[in-house]
Amino acid sequence: MNDQVKVTPGLITYVDHDGKSQSFYFQCNPTSLTRSRSATLQETRATNPAGTRTSRGEAGRKYTHQVSKWKIESLELWFDASMPYWTDAEHLADEENLTAVLSCIQHLERICEPGPVPTENDQVTGAPPQPSPPLLQLTLGNRTWACYVSSISVVEKEFTPDLVPRQVKATLSFDVIETPQQIEQNKAGGKR
Repeated sequence: MNDQVKVTPGLITYVDHDGKSQSFYFQCNPTSLTRSRSATLQETRATNPAGTRTSRGEAGRKYTHQVSKWKIESLELWFDASMPYWTDAEHLADEENLTAVLSCIQHLERICEPGPVPTENDQVTGAPPQPSPPLLQLTLGNRTWACYVSSISVVEKEFTPDLVPRQVKATLSFDVIETPQQIEQNKAGGKR
């Protein structure tokens, strides 16, 4: 009797600074995902006519909540040369595993790297000195977030004699630009 459980790999896709579409699958499903969002109560002064919502002669205030964008505080990914790795959403490979781990390290470095400054004049004309890192599509199961990497920590372990790591643990944080619901609404024919 075969009791295998089908695993859905996670995926990060992005367009690199050369304009090429890139994607890489998580070798192991993340053990946890920490997300956060804050809401701040804002009070309009009673003397502000736009803030009053009461009858004449009564002091009035208007309360609103300002909600921040979602942040993915921590997503932990593992890559291990002793394990098979995903080549696409359906297939695992178990050869050239060390090369696959090195490829994932390169992807991790690229997704947090700001792009090149197009010209030296950009800084003089008031443009920011460094463009943003690439916009990512982070996919976990049937949820997808459009986001930027806000922090990354990479731990490399168990080196070969050539100092190539056999295991890599990456902990990433993201600033979410679009939530799964917003992405779904923006699709043609999506819910409005």
